[in-house]
Order: sequence, then structure tokens, then C-alpha cells
Amino acid sequence: MREQAAAEAVRRREAAERMAAETVDQARAAAPRVREQSAARIHDATAAEAAALLATAERDVAALRDRVEHRLPPLVDRVVAGVIEDLSTPDDERRERGSPR
Repeated sequence: MREQAAAEAVRRREAAERMAAETVDQARAAAPRVREQSAARIHDATAAEAAALLATAERDVAALRDRVEHRLPPLVDRVVAGVIEDLSTPDDERRERGSPR
């Protein structure tokens, strides 16, 4: 019985070693495909994130341009009016108000 048990133990150990070797071989064979799939998923996720960031940036630029278009003309008008007023004021009056020549 001992001999049979020892022989069965050897047989099971050898079967386990073969199964482990097959599993390792299968994993090694699948590794390039798994790496490729992982890289593709990462690429797709990165491309989607980049597209979202670009869309956000484009919206921000459009909003900034809109604000500039609305705020710049009144600002220019105020600056021009101030310069015209300053230039049309006599030198003595400008010196009293602290305006430069």
C-alpha cells in the first residue's frame, strides 16, 4: 500500500507539474495579445481624454473671445475719451489735477 501511495503521489506531482508548465506556456503565448489589448484600451482612453480637454479648451477660448468682444469697445471708448479730455485741458489745469504733460 505504501508503494502504491508513493507511486500515486509521484503521479499526481508529475501531473501537477505538467499542468503548471502548460499554464505558464499558455500565459506566455497570450502575453503579447494581452499587452496589445491593454495598450489599445489605454490609447483609446487617452484619445478620449485628449478630445474632451480640447473641446473644453475650445469652449473656454470662445467664451474669452466673446468677453473681449463685449468689453473691449467700451474700454477703448473710455481711454480715448480720457486722452481727448486730457489733451483738450490747458496745461495749468492738468498740472493741478496731477495729469502728466
